[in-house]
Amino acid sequence: MDVLFFLKDRTRLFHQFYEHGAIPFNELIRKIEAEEESYLPPCSEDGEPPYISEWIDADEVREVIGRCCLSILSASLQRYFRTWERNLRLNCGKAFKAEFKNEGIVVGYRACLALCGGIDWSESPADLEIIEQVVLA
Repeated sequence: MDVLFFLKDRTRLFHQFYEHGAIPFNELIRKIEAEEESYLPPCSEDGEPPYISEWIDADEVREVIGRCCLSILSASLQRYFRTWERNLRLNCGKAFKAEFKNEGIVVGYRACLALCGGIDWSESPADLEIIEQVVLA
């Protein structure tokens, strides 16, 4: 099984989900900020920017979409590591219990796969700090 292929395919899918899901909310924010038709500032003296609640709602929905994608990415990365663990017939959680408990699953899997799988993480083109932050998020 090409584990990396499936990870890349999943990340491509939820990248598209974010890009397409955020479009209407990005457009709404753009229209409000550009004061386009339907979002022309009304005559008001209340001190609040016009359409502030609509702008805030659109921004919050974009953030929710982003959080959903981050959650899916985190789960995908965890599945990626577990699949490698299973394919290599390792028991990383048991063998590296302290690393998993004290430093998180990315550090645990890095330690396990370095020792048991012969992986030299210094040669990895991936930004491992970002991967760790994604999984922690």
